[in-house]
Amino acid sequence: MNKKREFVDSKKHDGMHTFYDLQENYNKKNTEFTIKQLKQLIKQDPDYLDPHIMLYGIFQDKGNYFESLVILDSAYERALHLITDKKG
Repeated sequence: MNKKREFVDSKKHDGMHTFYDLQENYNKKNTEFTIKQLKQLIKQDPDYLDPHIMLYGIFQDKGNYFESLVILDSAYERALHLITDKKG
């Protein structure tokens, strides 16, 4: 009998407040600053996936499709790592 499992992210992410500030204040005038800050958040906490998704969207909007796919792939790999165990 398989038990259903639900993933709950119980980890407190240090960059949450910074991310929410970036998200709230993002506009086309501060795109490069926002990209730099999102990359820093990802570097600090690669398991916090919200910055990956926002960065993906920014790159899509800018037409940087290769970079957006690299970020999306990274987020996908992190998500798989978070939700799988040794049994898969």
